[in-house]
Amino acid sequence: MYEEKNILTAQGNAFVDFALKIWDWYNAYDYEGEREELEKQLIGIETV
Repeated sequence: MYEEKNILTAQGNAFVDFALKIWDWYNAYDYEGEREELEKQLIGIETV
């Protein structure tokens, strides 16, 4: 992944990292720990 000021790019196999970075950028999480839960869901690890 490449990040510089307002430019963010990623290779196709970096979809999860790219998506999470966008959510980080917009501070789109509703509660602490949501990012970790979302990451686990996106990569296929079940959350309890």
